[in-house]
Amino acid sequence: MRILHINSHDASGGAARAAMRLHLALLGQGIPSRMFVENRQSSDIEGILEFKVPGNPSRMYWQILKKTMSRPILRAQKASREIYDVFTDDRSPCGKAVLKQLPEHDIINLHWIAGFIDYRDFFSCNRKRPIIWTLHDMNPFTGGCHYTNGCDNFTRQCGTCPQLNSSNPHDLSRRIWRRKQSSFTNIEPGRLHIVTPSEWLAREATRSSLMGRFPISCIPNCVDTNTYSPRDRSAARIALGIPTDARVLLFVAASLDNRRKGFKKLLAVLEKLDSLTDLYLISLGKTGAGTLRHSSHLNLGNVSSDRLLALVYNAADCFVIPSSEDNLPNTVLEAMSCGTPVAGFAVGGIPEMVASGSTGILAEHGDIVGLSNAVRTILTQKTLRETMSRACREAVLKEYTPELQAHRYLELYRQMGGGF
Repeated sequence: MRILHINSHDASGGAARAAMRLHLALLGQGIPSRMFVENRQSSDIEGILEFKVPGNPSRMYWQILKKTMSRPILRAQKASREIYDVFTDDRSPCGKAVLKQLPEHDIINLHWIAGFIDYRDFFSCNRKRPIIWTLHDMNPFTGGCHYTNGCDNFTRQCGTCPQLNSSNPHDLSRRIWRRKQSSFTNIEPGRLHIVTPSEWLAREATRSSLMGRFPISCIPNCVDTNTYSPRDRSAARIALGIPTDARVLLFVAASLDNRRKGFKKLLAVLEKLDSLTDLYLISLGKTGAGTLRHSSHLNLGNVSSDRLLALVYNAADCFVIPSSEDNLPNTVLEAMSCGTPVAGFAVGGIPEMVASGSTGILAEHGDIVGLSNAVRTILTQKTLRETMSRACREAVLKEYTPELQAHRYLELYRQMGGGF
């Protein structure tokens, strides 16, 4: 049984990392698995195939064509007061060219396909073989947003999109929603199976008007527990040039400007922690925030190396995740696998990972005082922190190993008509 994963990237972004880890987990179990991507960044991983631009245009020309198709979204976002998160179309200039390049397979496992897979072309031409779609956010069942920020239009039909600052019921989000509806109409429920890493996302997909009729399973992401493992904290700090006696707080996001990820909320938390004069913040993500008034701050930009990431997690006393919405963040798994307790808001799939009081402390969404107290408790109570550290590692080894994830997916592949 040959498994083909399709994702826009192989290394860039949380969905790509999650898809790659599943691919490697299957290979580790001797399952023929390949990954087909639009943009390949890795060079030393087995089974990664890159989409080849048809004809003679350069890849740069192809990207310009994609940006041209995205102009309606860019125009709509300019009218918005503040961009909450990424917003994408269901169309792609790749069109049917993708279908012609797909390697031999028995089951397709879709992942994050925005900008790569054209919904209409893909689902109209790929009618026979079973498809599993691992959702990494809400985009497949919305009119373009990847997280709704509390909007429930997706349960009916999108329009008057708050993320586009739109009062028009027939706006861009409605047009995208209708195209997706048309693409899904002829799919037999038994041929498409939805997988969500979190129970929270499963509930949202069930509520959606586009995907509620398809079967949905919850299979958590995994993490490489050998690479992401507890290491000597002092040695990690020395390697990073961080004071060994500081109270180290870690924040990770692709971009510090992503409002959903909550860096501005973190700044408010730091205001409440002013009395901790030895507090040291490490942040990962582009667009450095500059010098913070109430703590020392090291911004490492975007880090893709797993070994360096593991070093950073091991240097921290506490990992903070002030997201307003999130699925099942890789960052939380990585932190816990390294034995680093987590402080955050109880939103999305985070409470499914973090047992408040055991592997970290969670506050209600938006409760800055509550999150500040959670961070303070973890940073200042050494015995509790060490107990939480051990519990974090145990929780990951129990629920989030590559072997467990591969086994769970193999069971689903068998149900979809595969035999191993």
